[in-house]
Amino acid sequence: EAVYALVWGVEAATQEAATEGYTALKVGFNWAYAQGAGTDQALWQFIRSQGLSFRKSIGWVGLDDYPGTFTDVGTSPQSTGAALVDGVAQLRELMAGSGIPRSVPIHIAETGYPTGPHRSRAAQSVALYSLVTSVNQVRGTYDVSDFEWFDLRDSNSSVRNKQEQYGLMTDAYRPKAAF
Repeated sequence: EAVYALVWGVEAATQEAATEGYTALKVGFNWAYAQGAGTDQALWQFIRSQGLSFRKSIGWVGLDDYPGTFTDVGTSPQSTGAALVDGVAQLRELMAGSGIPRSVPIHIAETGYPTGPHRSRAAQSVALYSLVTSVNQVRGTYDVSDFEWFDLRDSNSSVRNKQEQYGLMTDAYRPKAAF
């Protein structure tokens, strides 16, 4: 199962980094937020069951959350930040419940708000501002150390598919409003 590979991979990579003297290299894993209490409880119980050695190997936990797109569908661009903070809070709670120390930071590993049908470039700019400012306000509370936007450029700006248009730039590297 994938959960066993997760444990093995994090422990092995952490040990290899230490062996090679890469003391600044931290190893972690991502979790994809999904709305609803009790989401992925089996995963977090499994993590808790793996013992202290595994939990000590975790250098960060990444959050993949796309408010208004995959999660919290229908959320306005202005409210995406509050929705992302809810995801951060839930992740911190799940981490604590599974025995991951409070000292392990959260990385916003993937977030974004695509343009495309019914999603203007101006709305993407509003969403970006909401996401960044909201996380910045709570970064100390939840120990958020990183924020990564998906994607720098669109995959294909000419198709009518929002999944191809997460970029802050078009596929021709022309800046959008959010850039």
